[in-house]
Amino acid sequence: MFELTGELEYIVPHMIAIMVAKWVADALEGEGVYDLAQTVLGHPFLDLDHAMSLVQNANQLVEILIPPPQTMKEITVDVPKDGMVSRRILDVKLEELKQRGLLDAGLVLVQDGLLQGYLAEAELEFGLNDLGKFWEDAATKVRLLGNAEEGDFDMSMFVDRTPLTVCAKAPMEYAVEMFGKLGLRHLCVVEEGSSKLVGVIIKKRLVVWLEGLKH
Repeated sequence: MFELTGELEYIVPHMIAIMVAKWVADALEGEGVYDLAQTVLGHPFLDLDHAMSLVQNANQLVEILIPPPQTMKEITVDVPKDGMVSRRILDVKLEELKQRGLLDAGLVLVQDGLLQGYLAEAELEFGLNDLGKFWEDAATKVRLLGNAEEGDFDMSMFVDRTPLTVCAKAPMEYAVEMFGKLGLRHLCVVEEGSSKLVGVIIKKRLVVWLEGLKH
């Protein structure tokens, strides 16, 4: 104000007005405008320090975030020993993912219940819509695991064969740290002492759960 007008008489009143406005805002809402905008827009922003303080007080295990059985059924693909599944199955799975509207979800691939890989929704859609133009028959077999042979509809290059996992009985702090420090979008949950898949946690699901702890 002094730089604009050269007057000193308005400086103190403006300082008082700004400080009072800040005190009132802090009293009404502890979070800033940026943090509130992230919540309103649904962006999965994870404040690691704040999240860790919340989960330490909650004293919960990772298993509390395992999706319902119906959801796991929709996002799980049981891959046969030959590593190939019908394109029709993948088309249905992709449509189910789109209906959920999460955009950053995906499919987990299992054999005999054991986790074999993760296929993100974006890669799945690209593979079926772009590469799939050359294999339009719904009965066509799509290779997801194993070595491709000549003529295969091969999508194995899109599969993450080493997705990060956490034990279902691990403290929630482990999952929060992995999402916060490694920048994960998803985390597979396995049975204690084995690689048997029991769930998948996406970042948005974790953030929504953390929001619930604030109230």
